Amino acid sequence: MPKNGAQITFSVAPALLAINFASNFKKYLGIGGTKLTIGIDDLVQQVKQVNKIEEVIGEESGFTVRGHGRNWTTQEHDSLVIDTHNQCYFWNSTGEHGDVIEWLCKRKGWDFKAAVEYLCKRGGLQSPDWRKQDPAVRMAARQREDVFTVFNNLTHKWLLAEPAAMEYCHGRGWSDETITRTRLGFTGNFDQRESYRSELINSLGGAGVDVRSPAAVAILGFKGNVHQWCVDYGVTPRADWNDRNEIPGVIGWNRLVYPHFMAGRCNYFSLRGFEGREHFNPPVELVGDRQIYVNPKWSSSQPMCVVVEGKADAITLDQWDIPAIALNGVAADDRIMRFIGATKENKRAMFFLGLDSDKAGALASSKVATMLGPMTRIIDWRAAADQAFRRLKTDIEDVEIKDANDVLKASIKKGLNLDEVQKELGYAINTCLSFVEMISGWAGQQEGVERDRAMGQALAVIAMMSEMERAQYKKALAKLLKVDQRELDRMVKTILDQAKKKDADGDEVVYTLGGWIDGWIVEYLYIREKHEAKLAWRDPNGNVASGDSVVINGTRYKPEQPEETFKERGIFFPSELGSLKKPGELALIIEAFLNSVYILPNELTAKIISYWVLVTWLYDCFDALPYLRAMGASGAGKSELLYRVGLVCYRLMMAGGADTVSTMFRSVERFHPTVLFDEADIEKSDASNEIVKFLNFGAMKNHPIWRAEEFIDENGKKSYKSKMYPTYCPKLIGMRRDFKDDAVGNRAITFKVQERGMRELMARNIPLHVTEDIHQRATAIRNLMVRWRLEHWQPEIEINMDYYELDISARLNQVTGALMMVAKDDEALRSEMKTFMRGYYLEMTQNKSMTIIARVIESILKIYQYPDLHKLMVVKEEGGNEKILVGHVTRIANEIIEEMNSTEDEGHASNEQEQKFNKRDLSPHRIGRLIREDMQLQMSRRTNMGFYVYYDQERVNELARQYGIDPAEMGPQPGKPSKTTDVQLEIPS
Repeated sequence: MPKNGAQITFSVAPALLAINFASNFKKYLGIGGTKLTIGIDDLVQQVKQVNKIEEVIGEESGFTVRGHGRNWTTQEHDSLVIDTHNQCYFWNSTGEHGDVIEWLCKRKGWDFKAAVEYLCKRGGLQSPDWRKQDPAVRMAARQREDVFTVFNNLTHKWLLAEPAAMEYCHGRGWSDETITRTRLGFTGNFDQRESYRSELINSLGGAGVDVRSPAAVAILGFKGNVHQWCVDYGVTPRADWNDRNEIPGVIGWNRLVYPHFMAGRCNYFSLRGFEGREHFNPPVELVGDRQIYVNPKWSSSQPMCVVVEGKADAITLDQWDIPAIALNGVAADDRIMRFIGATKENKRAMFFLGLDSDKAGALASSKVATMLGPMTRIIDWRAAADQAFRRLKTDIEDVEIKDANDVLKASIKKGLNLDEVQKELGYAINTCLSFVEMISGWAGQQEGVERDRAMGQALAVIAMMSEMERAQYKKALAKLLKVDQRELDRMVKTILDQAKKKDADGDEVVYTLGGWIDGWIVEYLYIREKHEAKLAWRDPNGNVASGDSVVINGTRYKPEQPEETFKERGIFFPSELGSLKKPGELALIIEAFLNSVYILPNELTAKIISYWVLVTWLYDCFDALPYLRAMGASGAGKSELLYRVGLVCYRLMMAGGADTVSTMFRSVERFHPTVLFDEADIEKSDASNEIVKFLNFGAMKNHPIWRAEEFIDENGKKSYKSKMYPTYCPKLIGMRRDFKDDAVGNRAITFKVQERGMRELMARNIPLHVTEDIHQRATAIRNLMVRWRLEHWQPEIEINMDYYELDISARLNQVTGALMMVAKDDEALRSEMKTFMRGYYLEMTQNKSMTIIARVIESILKIYQYPDLHKLMVVKEEGGNEKILVGHVTRIANEIIEEMNSTEDEGHASNEQEQKFNKRDLSPHRIGRLIREDMQLQMSRRTNMGFYVYYDQERVNELARQYGIDPAEMGPQPGKPSKTTDVQLEIPS
């Protein structure tokens, strides 16, 4: 609680504290929780926990280790510093540093595997089963740290030798000791980049590091055959790398280098420009996901820790002897909380949260504070600086302060004694409000409906406190909430009792396959190896997590029990939450997967299919979506293509797995899957009608199929009731030919496939069957996709009207709009897709261009556009409307048909439609009916000359587009007069 004299304000905007705390509240009560995956990093941490580095160094070197507290040394080498908190060493005289594994590798000449096995044996741990650990991944991770360690040694030397870079660091307020302790670096300047680059290459070579490895390329860059390099090293390329045939490095960028250390080894780096606020993180494709930053003062055993946003703040706090962690843009999740010791089970320190004092920072603070717990102290840097500066007889009116480093710079600007600032600021930080006080104060200031909602949120945070904490703070919290203490006790007790009762008696448990639940989006995870299910979710505040269950507004949701069909791969789910990727990155990953399992016709096909896969994971955000259809002869590979595409789609389900159409309808209603239809499924005689309806209806939301279902009424008699089944879901369709009435074609993106020979398949290393390796890779992609879905799902995503293509039909625009929205960040691809869709639409209109209606449209255009025909046949009314006699339209249409037939050998019409044309049986009566009913052009009342059709240029041009006719081609052609010129017109009867 603040001491006397501390100013208390609650100026946080309501939107920033409008948080649903149910899941975190339950977690603090010990209900539910998230189980983390154990990987190689967890194994290394276990090894270090049972093998203290100070003991191993003493045993294996013969040195006499001595010391107490955090930093120890040896009698023989006082420059060898052993950090017992972070379990690492720094040999200052040689520049060598690392963890206990590194120590053994250097002293014994062992590799990583041998060192870990020795330490497992020494610590009484079971030796790892390396068969379950990908050796390439294991070695790549260790080699990455080797590259970064060499890079850090050199860039730190370059920084100390570059006056301008040192001046920047001093301008941030950092002392030389801080710069050395944090081992800041400098990328080198542009003019001398080749010299810097050569020095780094030599140093990496001397350390036995592959200079073509992904980590080295992230620093040095790469020029040449980027595609082949990516294939060699298993890297998914970025589009711009292929376009430029170059991967940019960072040498000579004239930027500050922040090295990220973990247990004495540099495991990541990030850059910052000297001007503005330009930041850079290396490509995730080369070095993995972004990492948090811990300052040298931090260790897992420190009694306090400040969580900040950026590295500069963490370095500033290190200079003030304050342990700190910078999130560095990494989302705070259970894994991060476990690492820093902030979960209820392993909480070891008092946490302070000091994110930037702006609106974005306040919002982030509310999310992170919920995970850190109710007693987390919330630092307002400007308020803390104001309190400290006032005690030093000055103020902050003329300086901008948003973060810790701003406080340091302001202190220097005002010429204050930094030791005194550190002391006063420490006092100000210690008197900051806790999160529970902040939200209680905010709730107490609300009125009416807003107060009811705010009180519920504040009470949920209070309920997370321990009994001792609630007893200690009860009086202050009651005052902040503007209630008496007895009323506060009653409300908190009610919340606790409800939570425990609901968890104990099971009445409130709901089993689910996922969905949109009271503002939460929930997904189903299935671990096939264990035949177990879990849930993943995104709460209303945007926090994404997974676990055995989740509590939403007082109701516990658990995953439905897995079915045998899941194990037999009747439907496919993700198995865990993957890392967050951008849409373009995911599309490249999917494209690389598809190209490795199937020979696609061209690069554009692969791109469009990849983005279509993305659409399946957000399909329920859109009102319409296209199907993906493969057409080809028997044996062309349609089924294999669609199945392999489907493996990375949202919940693939085979329609052929259903014994009846009713079973399929019920499965679609239950799972909301991506359905794969093969031609054999579509052509079943007993099901074709209903499946065609399902396909025709299912491209748009809210188009269900009605079925009569049998039931026994209250009198015990058999009766029937109507039931609606949803049809809207992604669909993969394999066909040899179109339906007779191909409405599906208007709803689908269709690709033609051809059979590939064995030599071609072998040359491209394409497997004939879907192997277990393919299934595992597909599962990994589905794991990435489910994280992306949870991060980006919305109840509705509106299509940007600018993405519509005016030269294709409204129906095709309607169903492809979702594809364009998912590719909104890829302008080049959207342009390519528009070109593709125009060509696709022209192909679709070819059949329509051979119909009688097409000849009628051509007739009207010809009459209107040929000057001689226009003069003879177009009548202009007094009001300006123009009309053409239906008899004239009939005559010109018949002439056009006669001219078309003359191009064919007599008696050999090319198709059934043209055979009809040969009959020359078009009459004004028939043409009039087509104009009125099918073309929907306005007609006049009957006159003594017959019926007239009114010329509507916009409507006629639209009809021409729909029927594949170019109006320009129906106008006068050089040297080719109209057939009817200078001929006396006769009106057909």
